[in-house]
Amino acid sequence: MGRACGLLALGLLLTGAVVAQDPKELPGKAKSGPADATLEERALQALRDDDADALKAVAKDLAGLDAEKRRELPVRVRADGVEFRFQGTFPAKDFSPEMFEYVIARAGEKDYEATLAVGKAELARLQRLGRVLDHFKGKGKAKALEIKLAWAEKDKARVEDLGDLLRLESADKRGEFLKQLEINEYGLGGTLNVKADPEALPRERVPATVRITVRLGH
Repeated sequence: MGRACGLLALGLLLTGAVVAQDPKELPGKAKSGPADATLEERALQALRDDDADALKAVAKDLAGLDAEKRRELPVRVRADGVEFRFQGTFPAKDFSPEMFEYVIARAGEKDYEATLAVGKAELARLQRLGRVLDHFKGKGKAKALEIKLAWAEKDKARVEDLGDLLRLESADKRGEFLKQLEINEYGLGGTLNVKADPEALPRERVPATVRITVRLGH
């Protein structure tokens, strides 16, 4: 079922929106430009090559941008990992907490079982990250990931990790769900439906961002 991406440590963060590209793209305010894409591609290549110096160079170039530009960037380089941000929308009433299967999926295709509906461009970015993770898995060096979900409701920010979403399930079921997650042609998900805790989700349809951090040194 698509490219397998070993996901070892997981969570979720939502905030932001997606830029409209086609009928299935979602409206949003943050638009990544060519320079952003170049920085992200450099970060992905440095990750794939396990090149610490190249990552430091990307971090330096990121730091050299003005504050407003940095706020909109889809990638961050930190001492312990590289964070990738994927913007979309929480599907709200279209989402069934009893059917949670995908963290991220293409808008209009799996809204009933995905916590973030994204446009074509964001899905393509996610799949590029998946190819890098596949590379490490193929070498028997699967990278540890952290995935977080955050959103804003009534001017109040919420942050939940995937463990929070899965707290209604048994420890065994949570472990099984995390183990089978992968980045495939549909998004970030798998083949197992679990219960998502409604308390750990937005109450209504809101702009959202999933942040995936690839941990370094694993």
